[in-house]
Amino acid sequence: MWVTGWQDTWWLTKQQRVDRDSAAFGEATFDITPKLSLLAGLRYFKYDNSLEGFRGFGLHNPLGIPSTYGEQAPAPNACNFAVQFQGAPCLSFDKSTEGTGTTPKGTLTYKFDSQRLIYATYSKGYRPGGINRVGGLGPYQADYLKNYEIGWKTTWLDNHLRYNGAFFREDWNNFQFSFLGNYGLTAIHNAGAARVTGMENELAWAVTQGFTLQAGLTLLDPKLTENYCGALNPDGSPITDCPPGDTNPLLPQKTGVPWPGPKAPSGQQLPYTSKVKGNLVARYDFPLGGWLAYGQGAYVYQTAQQSELRTVQREEIGEMPAFGTLDLATGIARNAYSLDFFVTNVFDERGQLFRFTQCSSCSIVNNYVVPTQPRTFALRFTQKF
Repeated sequence: MWVTGWQDTWWLTKQQRVDRDSAAFGEATFDITPKLSLLAGLRYFKYDNSLEGFRGFGLHNPLGIPSTYGEQAPAPNACNFAVQFQGAPCLSFDKSTEGTGTTPKGTLTYKFDSQRLIYATYSKGYRPGGINRVGGLGPYQADYLKNYEIGWKTTWLDNHLRYNGAFFREDWNNFQFSFLGNYGLTAIHNAGAARVTGMENELAWAVTQGFTLQAGLTLLDPKLTENYCGALNPDGSPITDCPPGDTNPLLPQKTGVPWPGPKAPSGQQLPYTSKVKGNLVARYDFPLGGWLAYGQGAYVYQTAQQSELRTVQREEIGEMPAFGTLDLATGIARNAYSLDFFVTNVFDERGQLFRFTQCSSCSIVNNYVVPTQPRTFALRFTQKF
């Protein structure tokens, strides 16, 4: 039967979401010596988020919707028929979450001279907690990222060469993880802890008059540092101890059904993160018959990425292979006019930017891939007014 009062409507979502975020922050820099300085900052935040409304297949099912793959299912909630929410037959959920906290930042900088410095930074960031769109699922908590970084900024060869870089480690605690549940509805859980360690490099070199090279290289080790079990403690924090056996962490009693273990074990690579990313750009500017002309080539490369955090789902959806793309461009300009010809993705590399599925139980036969832009030729004329 359709939703009461909504002819021919089998599923209805009527929700009102309110997200309130406020913050106060400040920072100051102290010159300890002529070469050594300290920047210190602090941010106070407060969030207050709420969600109320109705969703379901009519009055016979205004309850929580269990999710697939054994994720912790939402608890059924009774529909309050005393409230006709925005034309819906009843109010099936009304929930909120709030929190406060502080995030500090500190940077110590030492300048060797006007062209070279090193720095060390500690900072902390956060994302506010929130309400799951699926009414029966509980709120998710705020997550926090602690960043430890040592870097350098330098110029050489009479400012013809610039080299900047940094080593860093990021500890991500209680991080928010989203997945597609039943009926195509996204659910968000907190998923323990993860860590990203890596190095960033940036090089720019004016080789000769008009000829420049730019290069970048990022090396990452992004991984879980705690098991993701797909279950929460009573306080909303993630359960991280769920070894294989006959005990389901979603239930307090033994079920007699073997439990396969964590849905994503500690040490597993985080999704949508490449371990190596690099780029190289070469450009030559030169005069040509009263015009300013140029030629440019840019190559970008990244190693393989995973499409999902959970082991079963990442195996079903599949890995996104490594790929590299080359773009070429040339053009001329004078006064207010310019003409450019460029070719993107010269070798027509079909790199995969995203892999996903539209439902939680059809990923084996219903995967979607978002590819890189295919090889494209373009001619562009520009006039400035």
